[in-house]
Amino acid sequence: HGLSGSFYENRFLYRLGERLAADGWGFLTVNTRGHDYIADIMTATGETRCIGGNHELLSESGRDLDAWLTYVKNQLAAETIVLEGHSYGCIKVGQYLVVGRAAGAVKRAILISPPDVWGLERTHCGDPAKFLEQANALLTAGQGSEMVPSEAFVYPIDAAGFADLFGEAQRP
Repeated sequence: HGLSGSFYENRFLYRLGERLAADGWGFLTVNTRGHDYIADIMTATGETRCIGGNHELLSESGRDLDAWLTYVKNQLAAETIVLEGHSYGCIKVGQYLVVGRAAGAVKRAILISPPDVWGLERTHCGDPAKFLEQANALLTAGQGSEMVPSEAFVYPIDAAGFADLFGEAQRP
């Protein structure tokens, strides 16, 4: 799913699943840690962590895909895996295919409506560098979960997520 999206709100997924099932394909649609705007999860240590699109780190999205691909291979015994991403999910899938732990298990990728995040940012908000300095200052102060100003990005996002998305490692 895309930024702040979820598998249960994208109606086209129901049709896609029906069509694939009719053609003999298994279909599993899942959430990643960037689902909805804000969500709380329990970590392995028993702590609560606030996640969701507002707090998503692109650099962590591969962990979710690793877990789901492991489940599909080991529990569902899938022989052929096709990974599909929608909107911001396309960026996650593309990154995963390059650096993901189980990327070799993926035989095909489907990218539905991939976004131009940098173009979107420049068109609606200007050069991300003007907000990146502010986001990095919040990170340095240990306040990465603080939201950047609403004019910094077209979606609500925290300093850590903004720096992760528009930092040096992500420059086009």
